[in-house]
Amino acid sequence: MKVDFFILFSQINKEIKKIFSNKNEEVLDVGCGSKPRYHSCIKGKITCFDALKSEITDVVGDADKLQQYFGERKFNKIISVNSLYQFRDPKNVVAQMHSLLASFGTLVLVVPFMYPLHDIPHDRYRFSEYGIRELMANKFDIKKIKPIGGMFNLPAMVLHSAVKALSGYYKKLPVITWILAVPLYLLYLLAQIFSLLDFFDRSGRFVCLYLVVASKN
Repeated sequence: MKVDFFILFSQINKEIKKIFSNKNEEVLDVGCGSKPRYHSCIKGKITCFDALKSEITDVVGDADKLQQYFGERKFNKIISVNSLYQFRDPKNVVAQMHSLLASFGTLVLVVPFMYPLHDIPHDRYRFSEYGIRELMANKFDIKKIKPIGGMFNLPAMVLHSAVKALSGYYKKLPVITWILAVPLYLLYLLAQIFSLLDFFDRSGRFVCLYLVVASKN
């Protein structure tokens, strides 16, 4: 059963496509995972870094020691999508990303805020806009912190996590439990449509994800 945030991902991909438009740039993806679909929106030569080896991983290692894997190499842009919250010391990782960026290079982060516990035991942090600003202080000039998903996305957020839990996404479960996920999945699809009403949420208090764009000082 495929479970995705279709609308949220489309918003994120639209932003990424605008930022990564130069095919000649060197791009580092920190925490790429095994199926980074947003790569289809990136022009440039991508170097993939992750803690686990997959078909696309170029460098396997610990993000808390990121710089040691690349030495004096510099990148025009660095991206990290839904990974920063897993690192033991996110501020240290951001500092190392700063060191790996070329002069006036760009850092792009996507970080969850209101999202159920997952990726256990590596789900360590949540960052508000103000926490993000603290992480970037004195190293980056923040160009944009864009909230992705508001209060009308919360039902989709909860149902998304519930469907993944009941369908055995996290671990093998009995078939009957998987079957229970089917009606929740249908509700989830309806909740995706409901989430379109986020246009009316101007409060800024119910944020699913933040997309951050910053340039190196």
